[in-house]
Amino acid sequence: MGLKTFKVTASQTQYITYEVEVKSTSYEKASRIALARDINKWDDERTWNADELSIDKVEEVTKD
Repeated sequence: MGLKTFKVTASQTQYITYEVEVKSTSYEKASRIALARDINKWDDERTWNADELSIDKVEEVTKD
C-alpha cells in the first residue's frame, strides 16, 4: 500500500494593532478623524498570534 495525499487546513487567530497621530480638539474628535483615515496611512502596524496553529480539517485527495 502506497502513501496517500491529504489536504490539511489549519487556522490561527492573529491580531493587528495600528497607531496614527492626528490633530484634534478632543478625544472623541480624534477617534473620528483616525477612523476616517485610510488604513494604509496608519503607522506602526504590529501583528501577533493569539493562539497556536490548530488543524481545522483533513481531507484525502483523490484522483478522478
